[in-house]
Amino acid sequence: RCMARKHSWIVVALVVAALLGLWRQSSRLYASRDFVLGAGSDAIVVDAEKGAPLAEALQHLDELTAPQATLLVLPEGLSLNYWLRLRNPSRYWLFLPPEFAAAGGEDVMLADLRAHPPDFVALVDRAHGGFGVGPFGADPRNGQRLLEFVRSEYEDVRQIGAVPFRERGFGVTILRRRAPGSAASPAQIPPPAQINR
Repeated sequence: RCMARKHSWIVVALVVAALLGLWRQSSRLYASRDFVLGAGSDAIVVDAEKGAPLAEALQHLDELTAPQATLLVLPEGLSLNYWLRLRNPSRYWLFLPPEFAAAGGEDVMLADLRAHPPDFVALVDRAHGGFGVGPFGADPRNGQRLLEFVRSEYEDVRQIGAVPFRERGFGVTILRRRAPGSAASPAQIPPPAQINR
């Protein structure tokens, strides 16, 4: 009985130590989040490295878009649609390898995008290493055909921070649908580089 009680105290001590470790880790994580993104009841607190470029992107998109405009964020970022109250014309809102598989392949998503092209596209940087693929748009398993479509149909309007999927650091590229018949400039939106993250 004494031995069982001793083991109980050891288990309790281990659980308390683990909880204290998690609390310290959470405290450090949340202390770095001091940038307010959004306004009013829509505001969230994020780290400034991502928050500042996103805030600038929100400002520029708000200036560029009419209330009825549509916006697609690649490979993910539906919160921009929410903050701006802009509709995403696609049936899809995540363009990541698991979603490609669930939808029946990237070509299915691309066909939907061609059928319902948005007025604006925002390319928002996202780490890809957890999926075992290369950067979005550079790897055939990770949005390569989607980014090729964007390059052919849209023109870049604003670059904020690092070039997504190409440079280290966080950034956003805002693009507007090109007028029918206008040719793409080869200098626009260089292809993604292989960045290991």
